[in-house]
Amino acid sequence: MAHSLFCLIVCADDATVASVVAPFVRQARALTRLDLSDNKALGREGGRAIGEALQHNALLQTLLMSGCPIGDEGAGGRW
Repeated sequence: MAHSLFCLIVCADDATVASVVAPFVRQARALTRLDLSDNKALGREGGRAIGEALQHNALLQTLLMSGCPIGDEGAGGRW
């Protein structure tokens, strides 16, 4: 039996969070909500990695990233 994940909440203060989450987001087939709020170590490069991954996810409806210091360059104008 296949399982689908609709909501992912990630609370980590680790610089590797984007390298773990981005590939999952890219391949997730049912993810509609992603909460990365307050991941202080996400940073500019992490923001870019998540942004790239989101280009492959057409179902996501809610993205929460408050408290993530990705800056304008990390957002890349994609969201």
